[in-house]
Amino acid sequence: MEDGRCFFCSAADGQLCDQCTAVYSCTVHRSLHRQNNLCFPWRVGSLDGVGRVLIATRDIQPKEVVLYDAPVGLGPVQGSPPVCLQCFRLLAAETGVVCTCGFPMCSLECCKGPRHQAECRLYTASGVKMQDYEEYQRIMPIRMMAELEEDSSLMERFNMLMDHKEERMEEKENWNIINEHVVRPIREDLCKADWSVDRIQRCVGVTRTNGSSCTVIGLKEGERYLEDWEVGKVRVLYPSMSPMSHSCIPNCSTSQNPDFSLTVRTMRRVERGEELTISYTRLFTGRLQRQRDFMQNWFFQCSCPRCVDVTDLGTNFDTIVCRQCGSSLLPNQTNPEAVWQCLQCGDRLDPDQVVQLEQILERELEEAPTDSSEERIQFYERFIQNNQKLVHPGHSILMKAKCKLLMAYENPRSRKLMDRKCELCRDLLNLLDRILPGQTEVRGRILYEASAPTFLLLQLDLEEGKIDTDTFVKQLKGLEQRMEECVMCLKGEKEGTYAFYLEEKANKVLKNIKEMIMFSDFLQ
Repeated sequence: MEDGRCFFCSAADGQLCDQCTAVYSCTVHRSLHRQNNLCFPWRVGSLDGVGRVLIATRDIQPKEVVLYDAPVGLGPVQGSPPVCLQCFRLLAAETGVVCTCGFPMCSLECCKGPRHQAECRLYTASGVKMQDYEEYQRIMPIRMMAELEEDSSLMERFNMLMDHKEERMEEKENWNIINEHVVRPIREDLCKADWSVDRIQRCVGVTRTNGSSCTVIGLKEGERYLEDWEVGKVRVLYPSMSPMSHSCIPNCSTSQNPDFSLTVRTMRRVERGEELTISYTRLFTGRLQRQRDFMQNWFFQCSCPRCVDVTDLGTNFDTIVCRQCGSSLLPNQTNPEAVWQCLQCGDRLDPDQVVQLEQILERELEEAPTDSSEERIQFYERFIQNNQKLVHPGHSILMKAKCKLLMAYENPRSRKLMDRKCELCRDLLNLLDRILPGQTEVRGRILYEASAPTFLLLQLDLEEGKIDTDTFVKQLKGLEQRMEECVMCLKGEKEGTYAFYLEEKANKVLKNIKEMIMFSDFLQ
């Protein structure tokens, strides 16, 4: 900041960074600006109606790291099935290993693990043993309170975060449930009366407003990949990332590392003075669900370019097929209570009817078989074909089904199946061009999935005389460009993540394509 104020807390005693000469920082927050020999190119600013945000202090190129953040209060999600409280692997019904505090764990080693010690000490010291898995909802506040007591700089960052206490108190039933099942047992049963009601409630509120959910991907770099059936979901707070605002067309993406730390990278070029944004929702979340999530979890209504365009930037991501004339039903306004009206005949649906239809389709999609890829392919193809009578082919639920179908087409052999896989890749890439432009991991995955069938189809066309050698080489060079983009989308991830593994495979494919082009040029 030009006036010498700290980039994070605005303290007046900031010192200019001698590496980037773009940011002032106080002694407390200097380590937040520079980590791993990188100067992060942002400062905390404020926008009317939004609050604290991150602002770029220079032009930032795609895939630049703009933030590392360590996890705070890591714990199982509410309603979690039995998990190990150290490594978060899912547990069988009879695990056979129970810690002295009463919580089931996956091993004696994990019973002694550092993540588990905060709650273990409280339960053991108070002579209380875990009785019910509903007690999982106490884990994150306990761990967060313990970490805040140990780290004053963390406490200072925590105090800057919003907890929406007033709004949550209006939800009287939920507020009372938290007091009865979280606050009271911690203070009375676990003998932590020195932890105030307000402070524990604030931990819950800060987590609800600023926390993230993620799936376990490993424990440390180099550990084997875990199968979906082995892993649980966790809730975590990233205090430095929390000021980042939401956009349904963000310019940054987050990636979770095997140790649960977080890396934030730009997805495309960001100009100096531009706000850095991330998405709070999943890719295939439709308009109504997004709007309701925003109000329920973060207490705001989004007004980004996607949310103020009822066609969702022309993607028809939320368009319903009119039951009367077969034309398109779209919301007649941009607010969550808007009526959905046919553009041709004027037929109407209220938003609750739209939600009900989408919930039916979501439940049907979840019934996909898991035994064989052939059964999954047949299921998804039928699902897409049948439900195009109800929703637009570009609707969020059908696009999610197309993504699942793409992954089910593991190794298509016939021309027809390879053509279909390439078609699915094109549909998904066209969607990403509109609603998630830039160098993203999901784009990299789709480009990788398209590479094998595209190459095999080119070979078939050459062998069958449908194209000559010149055309083959030209199209092969186009595939080379797409694979270079694929590698760029996947680069920079840490060992132990799936993106790191996929980048290695993509580089091998790219190398093979380059060698094929060199060989083809020699033949010409």
